[in-house]
Amino acid sequence: MLRLIRGLPGSGKTTLAKQYNCLHLEADMYFIKNGQYSFDKHQLQNAHQWCLLQTEIALKNNMDVVVSNTFTQLWELERYIKLAVRYNIKYHIIEATGTYPNDHNIPEEKLTQLKAKWQSFS
Repeated sequence: MLRLIRGLPGSGKTTLAKQYNCLHLEADMYFIKNGQYSFDKHQLQNAHQWCLLQTEIALKNNMDVVVSNTFTQLWELERYIKLAVRYNIKYHIIEATGTYPNDHNIPEEKLTQLKAKWQSFS
């Protein structure tokens, strides 16, 4: 099973993902070095590629996976859905809508940009 959790920063994506007994991945994990989170916007594309690759490796090995990323735009889910289809694995998309502190101290201006980009399912 592949679960994709989407939501804005502070919506509870990570909290929700940790409730599942499976491999938990998110692009933010790419920025953790020696237990410290150090975000570099220039590495964001690499972080998402890493997350997708780790997901594919796990799915190939018949592991259940939960990926919690913002997925603000629906096209961002497509690569993961294609993996699930390729490996004949069920997938489920979950929207996190909670209100929690924003763990990574994302500036309010960036949060506003993310909210403006948000695409809901029709």
